Amino acid sequence: LVPAVPAATASAAPSRPADRSVSELLTQLKTLYRKAEEATETYNATEEKLREQRTRTRELTAELVHARTELADSHDDAGRLARQQYQGHSTLSSYAFLLTLLTPHPDSATDEARELERAAGREATLVRRLTRGERRADTIATRARTALDKQLSLTAKRKKQRDKVEKQLRSIEKLLAALSARQIAQVAQREHEETTKAQRELLDSGALGPAKSASPPAPTPGGGTRTTPAPGPGPATP
Repeated sequence: LVPAVPAATASAAPSRPADRSVSELLTQLKTLYRKAEEATETYNATEEKLREQRTRTRELTAELVHARTELADSHDDAGRLARQQYQGHSTLSSYAFLLTLLTPHPDSATDEARELERAAGREATLVRRLTRGERRADTIATRARTALDKQLSLTAKRKKQRDKVEKQLRSIEKLLAALSARQIAQVAQREHEETTKAQRELLDSGALGPAKSASPPAPTPGGGTRTTPAPGPGPATP
């Protein structure tokens, strides 16, 4: 004797597509298509965000390069000024100024003092420019790193969403491949019937406004309807 299969085991076995009704198959297909559409919409939204983020990252990178170039120029200017002041190549050194004070020409000393004051002002301006440039470069670098991190995060997110879309599409393909030609035709017919019924119910509900209908023929004085006379011969000539 062949032992009977336990009821729990028999009920646990998944039903094959061939064993399901047309309604069940249509419901499952609609669910799979809806999930695929939702996953695709999410993927497209992430793709758009990623495109915008890439543009932002490129802009910040270019801005950072420009800021660092300006900062390098400021450092070069500071280096030249330092060499002039501390390597004895400038006539505006403190030593030269002291020598000028000892000369019998006070006007020259006054001019030298003014020139030294202007040089000190240029140095202070250069220091401020360096400070601002370094602060600006640091700020832009932080923003650029944040933008790049966000871009990488969106790239990883997009990949997961693309994988989800592909998974949903494979599920649809797998289900359709398991159906016979007759089942596919039945499912298509049922979907057409349900779509037609839904459209008819929507029109009957008046949600789209009153349905337009042809105007009835105008009544004639005799109680009939006015019709266009058929073309025929004209009146007889007397």
